[in-house]
Amino acid sequence: MPGSSFNTWQVDFCWVRFWRREKFNHF
Repeated sequence: MPGSSFNTWQVDFCWVRFWRREKFNHF
């Protein structure tokens, strides 16, 4: 199902953004 794949991609993008934000904050 493409829907599931798209959802996973969106979640991954959000996680990466959150991780980057946390790293920037830590720095």
